[in-house]
Amino acid sequence: MANRKELKDMTLEELWQLFPIVLSPHKPWWKEWANIEEAISKLLCVYKPVINLYGLYQIIISN
Repeated sequence: MANRKELKDMTLEELWQLFPIVLSPHKPWWKEWANIEEAISKLLCVYKPVINLYGLYQIIISN
């Protein structure tokens, strides 16, 4: 197995390879996505869960 660096030991160039930032023109559906995420956030506030991963396609919740 190849030697693996920890994230804190990586250069910016190495981090950009792992976590690329892609700038793109505005998409009209982003507003709808933001509204959905806001509604989910308000619902989750009632239960006060610990959110490990929060994104458009996946939510992992633990107590």
